[in-house]
Amino acid sequence: LAMLMLPSTVSAHAELSGTTPANESTIEDHPDEVTLSFTENVTVAFGAVKAYGPDGSRVNRGEAEADGDEVTIPIDADAAGTYAISWRVTSADGHPVRGAFVFHVERESDDTVSRDEALQASEGSRAKDVAFGVARGVLLLAVLVAVGGVVFAALAGGSWQPRWLRGSLLLALVAMFAAYVLDASIAAGLSITDVLDPSVLREQASTVYGGATIVRIVTALVCLAAAFVVRSARWQQLGVRVAVLAAFLALAATMSLSGHAVGEGVTALRLPLDMLHSIAAAVWIGGLFQLVPWSRRAPIDPNMLERYSRLAFTSVVVLVLTGLWASYEEIGLSRDALLDTTYGRLVIVKAALLLATLPIANLNRTRTVPAIRDGADGAAARLRSYVLVECAILVLVLATTAWLIQTPPAKVQLQPQLVDQTKQLAGGGAVQLTVDPAAVGSNLVHVYIFDENLQLDDEVTDFTLTAFNDTRGLGPLAIDAGAAGPGHFQANRVTIPFDGTWRLEASVRRGKFDEARVRFSIRIAPQRNQE
Repeated sequence: LAMLMLPSTVSAHAELSGTTPANESTIEDHPDEVTLSFTENVTVAFGAVKAYGPDGSRVNRGEAEADGDEVTIPIDADAAGTYAISWRVTSADGHPVRGAFVFHVERESDDTVSRDEALQASEGSRAKDVAFGVARGVLLLAVLVAVGGVVFAALAGGSWQPRWLRGSLLLALVAMFAAYVLDASIAAGLSITDVLDPSVLREQASTVYGGATIVRIVTALVCLAAAFVVRSARWQQLGVRVAVLAAFLALAATMSLSGHAVGEGVTALRLPLDMLHSIAAAVWIGGLFQLVPWSRRAPIDPNMLERYSRLAFTSVVVLVLTGLWASYEEIGLSRDALLDTTYGRLVIVKAALLLATLPIANLNRTRTVPAIRDGADGAAARLRSYVLVECAILVLVLATTAWLIQTPPAKVQLQPQLVDQTKQLAGGGAVQLTVDPAAVGSNLVHVYIFDENLQLDDEVTDFTLTAFNDTRGLGPLAIDAGAAGPGHFQANRVTIPFDGTWRLEASVRRGKFDEARVRFSIRIAPQRNQE
């Protein structure tokens, strides 16, 4: 379970689908701009897209601009040599994405200065990614405990004063600020010290996650003020309870303002259902945390316990239904999406943990509550022990949820992506392979063969391309790639029958005795119209 909950990479909804000029390509013209294309709309902040010339100096001619799913970077590319682009953008759901690529104008530089500068600028920090996940996990727990405590007191607990209310809200505010700073640091590629600059903090407020955090902070401050009302005599007034309860439920709903529920490709139902999911989680989990100190009172009121039991049962039903809908939105009905992606495996772990709590909850409803009503010895102690076990498991559920928030949905991980790979030939030169759309069904395959000067090789006399699927034991399958020009071979309507990993082997001949081979490993996605 621990290995499943710790994905090796933390990426986001949007992925780079192509660049102009292409990665590692050699062009003769000197471009005045570079274009990056993504799989969904993105935004650019913090001046985090940087271009480096052959000597390693910055060649940005202005700020990068995002227009939907494309980012344009104006550059000065007067000199011949290798240029490198380092980019950091923010997905529609608020997740930061980063990377780097290079292209060559007229020729490749003898050194790697520009490449090194771009790679350094695009480097991420595993420690920051983990810290950001921890901050969001703490925030989830603190908000659910606070909101659930107020719901328990208002609807089930009679005169009960919710425990840990102000402490949970203060912890939530600290976690909000920490996540706000860490997200800005990851998105901008800046140190924590640099991010604390007021101008950077203001710019972070313009991002999806930053804007959502501002709303959360304001709502949490309102709830913190309302927490003092809960401790006063006015808490017994119906109107006051309704107003305070509304503020706290709004705080739970704000947890859905950034993340997969507001990304692209989800239906209009996703956001309100995700808000309902958060509120139901707060009612159940936050109420359980209140039961521990509440059950130490003597005598225990079984009527109050039954009221909460009904609330919890309703919340679990809502959680299951809204969770199923969210899983369908992000995974669909694909077995591979569920079993072969980090997101799908995390959903399985979360579902298994939730299922582990249900027998305990059922024991409480069917045995412990009646035992308390009958005044059985040890019933209260048994209730506390069951509740503590439930709380421990649900903390693990929240940890899994924090990882899910940072993990790209299964549909994104398996969506068709243009394959563009370049392999070096042993005797000099290179082979570039493109497969479009790299999905089950019909594909267009291009192969470009370059000589040692990275020019299209017109001395190629024979070329073959063969496909293998080692998982299914298929191959060799010949791909009929005909000559489309010097050093260029093309195959139209290549039918790839199965998704998964395929191995493509290319053989390049120059004359009778000069043969070189290269091997490509590519990922084929399910059909575009598959769920």
